[in-house]
Amino acid sequence: MLKDVLGPPATLIKGIPPVRDIFKTLAQDEGIQNSALDFLQKRLTSGATKLSSIGEVVFNNAIEDIKNSQKILLSEQIGILTGSYLTVTGIDALKSLGENGALLILNHSSKGHLRGYGNTIAVSKAISDNTGQDPIWAHGVDKSTFQDLARPKLSHSIETITIRDKNDNGLSRITKAVAEGRIVAIYPEGDSSEKLKRGVANAGRLIATSILKGIPVIYGVSYFDTNSNTYKTAFFNIDAEKIKSVYESLPKSERNKNTGELRGQKVIDFIMIQIAKNLPQEMQGEYGLEKVLRRALKKTA
Repeated sequence: MLKDVLGPPATLIKGIPPVRDIFKTLAQDEGIQNSALDFLQKRLTSGATKLSSIGEVVFNNAIEDIKNSQKILLSEQIGILTGSYLTVTGIDALKSLGENGALLILNHSSKGHLRGYGNTIAVSKAISDNTGQDPIWAHGVDKSTFQDLARPKLSHSIETITIRDKNDNGLSRITKAVAEGRIVAIYPEGDSSEKLKRGVANAGRLIATSILKGIPVIYGVSYFDTNSNTYKTAFFNIDAEKIKSVYESLPKSERNKNTGELRGQKVIDFIMIQIAKNLPQEMQGEYGLEKVLRRALKKTA
């Protein structure tokens, strides 16, 4: 199958194609997409937090639906988390949106079922129960990783917005979705982790630009508490004027060709600090008090 996908040997004799081109070709093959889903299925279920027998059946059925290009709602896959509890606070932040759409900023914890993607299901369920809609999940793409061979199938079955590279912030698609009353959720850390990672500057630029365009932005916290076997999810309003102030407060001495990136980093750091305050101390990572102070001192040195 690999030979068929890559083409005749002559194409390889002249030199090995760039990895991104190989993966682009591979990603178009349905058999390879399904194999990638099989790999992803095994990897997600090999984490420390095991699914219950019912949860395993629901998850396996969801994977089969995705392989068969069926549309699914993550909120309806809550059975995957059977045996665990879900608590939701800050419902007012969701209710305040009314019929308006919004951009939702969340931490990306790897703790819990499916190596942390149980949190994505828990958040989807909480939003669906309180707004009547599942969020659209925005995600990046790395065409050099095996996981992204499953992206075409995943993106077809689960409503997503793909942010393709650093030159594509997805703002036009997010703006369109929000204008239609949808909630678009993003993980500004990029990769999942047991502790908070540094948010990426592009996410901060996206947030600030959204606010400047009048798009509502809220943030949320979601993590799996192993002691109580509970997914704890909370939502909060963001002070839009404060974000504008942070974005526009870059000193003249720091304004250069990287001004946009520096501004974006300040915005995402500000929001991630708010997220950290609502997480257990051992999960605060790059936004724990000690590391935040260390970065601040480094800037003034």
